[in-house]
Amino acid sequence: MPQLKPTWIARAKLFDVKMASGVPLTDADRWPWLALVGQALADTGAAGTGLIIACSALKRVYRDAIVAAAPNVRFVHLAGTLDVVGNRHERRSEHFMPPVLLRSQLAALEELHDDEPGLSVGIDWPVSNVVTESNARLGAPKLPASVHIGVGQVGLPVVRVNGPASAAAVYLQGAHMTS
Repeated sequence: MPQLKPTWIARAKLFDVKMASGVPLTDADRWPWLALVGQALADTGAAGTGLIIACSALKRVYRDAIVAAAPNVRFVHLAGTLDVVGNRHERRSEHFMPPVLLRSQLAALEELHDDEPGLSVGIDWPVSNVVTESNARLGAPKLPASVHIGVGQVGLPVVRVNGPASAAAVYLQGAHMTS
């Protein structure tokens, strides 16, 4: 599993501080992060490996920048109503974004267009159904036995990966790696 580079960590801390204070991110805040996302996807694609990044690429122009860096990328838009997303957000006890910013995030959201590489999946289902549907529609292979999708702390969905040399726990809401 790749190590997070200091530039990723510094950028994430900037987001944490700004959003925790109730200030939405601007395009200027997002561009360096999106460049890092595009580069990471391009690097792993060139290496012949895959990478999944949870990223709020809310606008078409953001996704176009990622595609420019990594032409083989595919997006999965997790679609849900304000009520569903709000209820899930409220259950996140240790997240940096206050609920007051949720409406601004959804207002900025531009859903995937037909000519963009990706698909939209509803999040009204249990997480395991969302993952299964996403994999099937992307034509992805079945998850290996070392990958388990389940429920973690305070009922949040988590993916646990156990390998011969390491293990990881990644929470799907916000893509926070906790171990």
